Amino acid sequence: MNSALTSHLQYEAHDLLVRRANYKILQLALVQAGYEEQRFAVLEPACQTNLVVLEKRKAHWVQVYLNALAAGVDLATFPDINDCELSSFSNGVLAGTFATLSTNLAGADNDIVYTAKKVGTAGNAVQVQYAGLGVSQPLTIVVTGNLVKINARTSAASAPLSTASEIVAAVNAHPQANNLVSAKLKSPDTGVGVIAIMSATNLAGGVNA
Repeated sequence: MNSALTSHLQYEAHDLLVRRANYKILQLALVQAGYEEQRFAVLEPACQTNLVVLEKRKAHWVQVYLNALAAGVDLATFPDINDCELSSFSNGVLAGTFATLSTNLAGADNDIVYTAKKVGTAGNAVQVQYAGLGVSQPLTIVVTGNLVKINARTSAASAPLSTASEIVAAVNAHPQANNLVSAKLKSPDTGVGVIAIMSATNLAGGVNA
């Protein structure tokens, strides 16, 4: 085999290992910062575009998010991108704004910030509700349309027992709920506080380009 071609293939193989390692570091950094590990799983290539170009763009974005985490940037206000937006990203600005909901419940250390997964006004239609149904019930999540209804774990007296940390983990692990929103603890809350009942509340602030 041509030595130049061999060297190029060896470089590409090495570069791929580095990109995969950086992506794993990003996942670990996200968890350490209180975000879900798969927050940027959409960076995996899936669009109809040049795979080499997309992989390079993905590698660049992995570094951007690592830098953002290192700088303490709140990713709830930092642009999420999906794979197709990645292939058409231009001028360093993602069009539109993501809708959010920052709870303000009674009690302490129990508030959560929800961020729409879709950019723009579509996120304003998403609702989050906290309910407590029945005696000694487990934590469950039911998604109906744009409503994410979270049925808190309850006591023998039907009082909510689920903590904010439990809710964050449950929402981010629920395929249908996480398709609508991502959840993270509201700074500086620790998440150990028990949530309170909350009627269906819309996310807000989503703006189209």
